Amino acid sequence: MEKSLFARAVNNIKEKPLFYTGCASATGIVGYGLWGLRTRQTRMSLYLINLRLAAQGSFVALLTGGVGYLLFQRYVMDNDNASLTQTTKK
Repeated sequence: MEKSLFARAVNNIKEKPLFYTGCASATGIVGYGLWGLRTRQTRMSLYLINLRLAAQGSFVALLTGGVGYLLFQRYVMDNDNASLTQTTKK
């Protein structure tokens, strides 16, 4: 039986949450950049530098958060599961 488009999308988001968070972040930065081009009060070069810094900052934040989450899963969550299985075996 084939899954609906919505079910497949939810499954993909659960499997790869960082990818879709990064896509949403990039979309937000591009949207902000386009909106800012209309309402900016600074020179174009400074505006583009600030926009680039926002994009790089969001990338670094997502990368750091993803690595932290994976380390938490690997070392904290696995240790909790290992201690639970050891106590039930006794």
